Amino acid sequence: MDKNNRQHLAEAKKLQHSGELVQAKRIYQQLLADNPDNPDALHFLGMLHYQENDVYKAVELISKCITVQADYADAYLNLGNILLKLNEAKEAYACYSKAYELDPERYETLANFGILLRHAGEFVQSKALLLKACKIRPTEGVAHYNLALSLQALGQLDEALQALELCIEHSAHFEPAYTAYASMCYKAGCADKAADVYRKRLQTNPGDVSTEHMLAAVSGENVPARAAGEYTRLLFDQHAATFEHNLNQLGYQTPQQLGIILEEILPNGAMLDVLDACCGTGLCAQYLQPFAKHLTGLDLSSGMLNGAREKQLYDELVCADLTDYLADKEAAFDVIVSCDALIYFGDLRQVMAQFSDALVPGGLLVFSLEQATDVTPAPDGYALAPHGRYLHTHAYIAQLLEACQLTIKQVSACVVRKELGVDVDGWMCVAVKP
Repeated sequence: MDKNNRQHLAEAKKLQHSGELVQAKRIYQQLLADNPDNPDALHFLGMLHYQENDVYKAVELISKCITVQADYADAYLNLGNILLKLNEAKEAYACYSKAYELDPERYETLANFGILLRHAGEFVQSKALLLKACKIRPTEGVAHYNLALSLQALGQLDEALQALELCIEHSAHFEPAYTAYASMCYKAGCADKAADVYRKRLQTNPGDVSTEHMLAAVSGENVPARAAGEYTRLLFDQHAATFEHNLNQLGYQTPQQLGIILEEILPNGAMLDVLDACCGTGLCAQYLQPFAKHLTGLDLSSGMLNGAREKQLYDELVCADLTDYLADKEAAFDVIVSCDALIYFGDLRQVMAQFSDALVPGGLLVFSLEQATDVTPAPDGYALAPHGRYLHTHAYIAQLLEACQLTIKQVSACVVRKELGVDVDGWMCVAVKP
């Protein structure tokens, strides 16, 4: 590349970095008009298309870049990142592997490839790469967090806790580290250590709803009947952008299980008023929409609703607290579903009574919960677990549905997803209003 083109490329990169994408794109396109095989222009124009959410054009351009220049490590890394967003894990694996071969000291490659290896079950290799990433950037808290998850998968719990402590030291506001630390401490028989961390955090952040909730979860003290609305709103607003990608990595199956249930129960061509209660980014919408005359999505998180809106499957989206919304809904819906939302409620009496009131006679209710186990005692039928979600017993669910005059059709065990490499056991519940 001659000096003039290098200057144009540098100018375009500067514009792209500052968000002036139209001007940057024009320069990249001119560079490619002069030389269609300019690898840098192909790479950075591909990344620009990714910034514009045109991911398939990004893949096309960066793929051409590495065809032109087979030793372009950064291009392999970025292509791997994009492919992973598209859930093309096998192709992303190949790109990360090549990027690592070309530049084995690049932090981003070590970190991203290490995470993918963990999800692929290659825990030893994942540990090796993440250890190396931590040595390169010892104050990068997220690297220590991901290392901890690989160590935990290998059964090296003490080392995992040490890695999480480093994460918390260097990234004090990284919420997932606290949740993982609490869960691992509980498994290691030292829940008091997690409680101490939260108490110290509360001293420097008094009134922080997330810290208060998690302190209750690990200590068993001042446990609320349900998670505070502000806690759940903040939690899901923070994770909205990566929510679906993260769930895919965890093998999340509840929407598919819901789809099977609806196909078995509802008649083909049904035209019903349907409420997707706490709809999140709308992962259940594709299974609900075929049966819906009017499909309403409700969620407390505006960030999650933005994802639901992009799917263009809902007739109406409402940002509100579940119990507030249901307060004046009398016989309003033929079907109500609530997938992985009631795990932020312990005492379900109010919301279940409201579901019953909101259904028409013959209306269908489908919801999921997480199972209480011997590890987390639930003498009242529910308990707040160290990970911050509520668990419920089969007996509690059955008694509650009967008390709310709902006829039980199914309360079956299922696997909701994985967490820290372990299956999360749940319940899929189906009931009908007589």
